[in-house]
Amino acid sequence: MGRKSSREAILDALERVIATHGVTQVTLEAVAQEAGISKGGLLYHFSNKKEMLLRMLERSAARFDDLVQSIKEALPETPGRAVKAHILARLRETSRINIAPSKFVGLLDDEELKNFVTEIKRREFHEITAMTGQREKISLLLLAVEGMWMMELFQIPALSPEFRKKLEARLLAMVDDEDGAQDMRLVGSRATGA
Repeated sequence: MGRKSSREAILDALERVIATHGVTQVTLEAVAQEAGISKGGLLYHFSNKKEMLLRMLERSAARFDDLVQSIKEALPETPGRAVKAHILARLRETSRINIAPSKFVGLLDDEELKNFVTEIKRREFHEITAMTGQREKISLLLLAVEGMWMMELFQIPALSPEFRKKLEARLLAMVDDEDGAQDMRLVGSRATGA
């Protein structure tokens, strides 16, 4: 494996500064010091703090896309393979996050950063739900997964590991099976009182 590029090393340093001090305490000086370079060296790669944060978010999204793709390639070819890969990637991703959520407070206060994250999520949902023809069902499954992800991200231990594993298996089964479609109809009828 080759040496990391300077940009990658700076983004790694940015993540370490966030993990230690939080987004609100990120400065060009702190990141440069963590990366072991001068502020001028950092500015050669990133014109400002916002650009650095945007590139970190882009890298995170690209890594998630790579994870989805590698999981998808390992799954059998079925109509729901892409959805299953997304579900598994999101649930596996939680264990790889080593930054407390409180450290990200303030990240989405910036409108441009918030819009960037919003676009990523919109694209993600659109791509996944559009390929199945079962938009409501898949949307509910994805939202359930996002909820599980958020609980784990915020370290809320509401689910035992055994129950989480059962839920994961059930979510995956619901992607393809007619019982899953029936389950979604039941949820909808209960919600509307029908």
